Amino acid sequence: MQTVVIIRGMQSRLFSFAILLRGAIAVVAQALLVRELLVVFYGNELTFGIILSAWLVCGALGSMAAAYLYQRASAPAALFGTLQLLSGVWLAAAVILVRSSKTILSVPFGEVLSLGQIVLITFAALSVSSFCDGAMFSVAFRNVRSVGRVYALECAGALVSGGLFSFVLIRVFTSLQIAFFVWAAAAAVAFGLFLGAQKKGLAVLSFLILCYGVTGLIYAGGLQDKTLELQWQGQRLTAYENSVYGNIAVIQKEEQRTVYYDGLPLVNVPAPEDYFTQDFIHLPMLAAGRAASVLFLGNAAGGLLAEAEKYPLKKIVYAETDPLLIGVLRSLNTEPVTSELADKRLTLELLDGRNYLRKKQDTFDVIFVNTGLPTSLSVNRYATKEFFSEIEGHLDANGMAVFKTWGSLSALSRELAAINASLLATARDVFDHVFVIPGDGYNIFIASKKPVIPDPQRMAGRMRQLGISASLLEPAYLALRLDPAYRTWFGQAIADARKNACVNTDLRPCGLYDGLALYYAQFTKKLPRVFGGFRHVTPEVTFLAAILFLFAWSIGAKKPRRRGSLLGFTVFSSGFFAMGVQVSVIFLFQSFLGYIFQWLAVLTASFMAGASLGALYWLRNKEKLLSFGRLALVECATTTLVVSLAFFVIRAIEYRLGLPAGGAALFGLISACAGLLVGIELPMVHELLCRLPQGSDQRPGRAAGWIYGLDLAGACMGALAAPLLFIPACGIGLTLLLLWVIKVMNGWIVLAADKN
Repeated sequence: MQTVVIIRGMQSRLFSFAILLRGAIAVVAQALLVRELLVVFYGNELTFGIILSAWLVCGALGSMAAAYLYQRASAPAALFGTLQLLSGVWLAAAVILVRSSKTILSVPFGEVLSLGQIVLITFAALSVSSFCDGAMFSVAFRNVRSVGRVYALECAGALVSGGLFSFVLIRVFTSLQIAFFVWAAAAAVAFGLFLGAQKKGLAVLSFLILCYGVTGLIYAGGLQDKTLELQWQGQRLTAYENSVYGNIAVIQKEEQRTVYYDGLPLVNVPAPEDYFTQDFIHLPMLAAGRAASVLFLGNAAGGLLAEAEKYPLKKIVYAETDPLLIGVLRSLNTEPVTSELADKRLTLELLDGRNYLRKKQDTFDVIFVNTGLPTSLSVNRYATKEFFSEIEGHLDANGMAVFKTWGSLSALSRELAAINASLLATARDVFDHVFVIPGDGYNIFIASKKPVIPDPQRMAGRMRQLGISASLLEPAYLALRLDPAYRTWFGQAIADARKNACVNTDLRPCGLYDGLALYYAQFTKKLPRVFGGFRHVTPEVTFLAAILFLFAWSIGAKKPRRRGSLLGFTVFSSGFFAMGVQVSVIFLFQSFLGYIFQWLAVLTASFMAGASLGALYWLRNKEKLLSFGRLALVECATTTLVVSLAFFVIRAIEYRLGLPAGGAALFGLISACAGLLVGIELPMVHELLCRLPQGSDQRPGRAAGWIYGLDLAGACMGALAAPLLFIPACGIGLTLLLLWVIKVMNGWIVLAADKN
């Protein structure tokens, strides 16, 4: 008898560990696949909404499917092991699938994916892992019999794996090595569960799968090369690195090498684009007169530095966020990179450009900002009002800031006119004078405190005086390039767009939506409408629609027979709130710090940690919390805490107060508080639902699956609505306020139901 008790105790501990592993696998799989998908989707954070919603939809389907099959599973431990084994094995397959997706869909190299293709790839990659993850929650309830304990265990696993993934695994191992490690861990635990359930056939199968996983881990290096060849569609890949900031790849074609960052071309060596490098450096420098110091933000290596170094400058500073990028460029051992980085006047600051501006007090004659089209928040943060204000504080009295965006001298499409008008409006909101030099391919913006009017003759004379060698900049070219007729035409071309131009800010990144609309307009007509359409929805309309819906819902929810529906909507709205906050936190983090690539798993783990604490708090205070009134209190108190903390961070950003040394952790705290709400409410609502008069013997198991499914369904809606509707219409601050209003009004409805 004692032996039986010991065996059962071991099986119980193994099952608890399996639930822990479930949480760990979920975070690792989500973070790993998001990184892989973002490379294919060119670093576009708006695809976070699609990625998260795909994960949540499939998870909700899995949870609800398991809820229906709840009583039919004769051996829940064996079923849990099967699901865990499948989710672990699928991760490696999903990495390979993502990398080969463009080849499978016959998308030519360099062409962007359509919206349908993005959705298809996302669901194909995430479906199996997320479906199994959702189903395992309901199955785990069969053995543990406590929603709070199940949630606490999986969240604890997620917390540990989030930190381990962000600060250890991605620094040491490749994506496929991590995937095969997960494969082996899932197979090993499944093997133990099958033995405990006396499923010998499944145990043998899981052992064989474990052996395959270990073999894959050993030979992951060779498979890495093969999958990257598929991802880059036969291009000659000479370097491939994942840093904590982004993905770096180098493609070689004959003697030319192109460095890609997050899937987008960044630098061409040894032959940079002379038309751009010479215009971007020399037109402002020659117009500036005397200049002794320059600062480069964004990319400068590979041509721009070499052109600037032709001038008798005393100080050249280049702020680059990613040290691995500099290492890769140095490893190319080719001109002009080698000589320009070796210039003794150059100071290389391995620091994010905006952090450099906040931390340093230096002033400069010219500040060059060379970033790509704002198709991601990490780029858009270099074209906001707050950024331009930071630049202005680092310019000398006669200093100028130089930046650019896409342009044309023949015709401006609606999207091209919109992004130029938005950039001009944002710059003029900070600088007294903005001079635009229209061009084919790009427009150069020169912003300054005092008027800058380039004179072609004086510029040509200064060029001769300094002995500047630039193949394109002949006197006739300067006269043509600076012809006033072009500026007149440019002003007329963007006149209509300027009427509706939005000032791009960190908290309302309309430049991101303009950039995405312009970029995707090259390939499709549908996506630009998606990115731009909701910007015309006003915050007043959004708030009014939400309040009217909740008011109408409150009338029907007062009836006693609707209490089950009221509890269901409470869980749904909590998932909606939590994911809306999480997306807002991601946007805030990326806008303020710019390296979400590293911290994504940490933010996810922080959310799960908060949920785990909430579940544990419920377990210890179960009887005190079990009422509709207490549920209403949780609704109002936790959401107020989340939004208050978020607004503290927003105010620090708005007033440029900066954040403490551990400021990044503050974003994790917001996520944790959002998780706290879900962690407390899920088991609370489950218990309240089971105690309603219409409860039955079968209700607890099915209720657990349905509640978890509703939470995921609400989170799915939040993942889509926040980045595509609320943030473009209201900005991040008002989005958080709207989410708070929804939950507080629902708390009032719940409290009213308690009194009835």
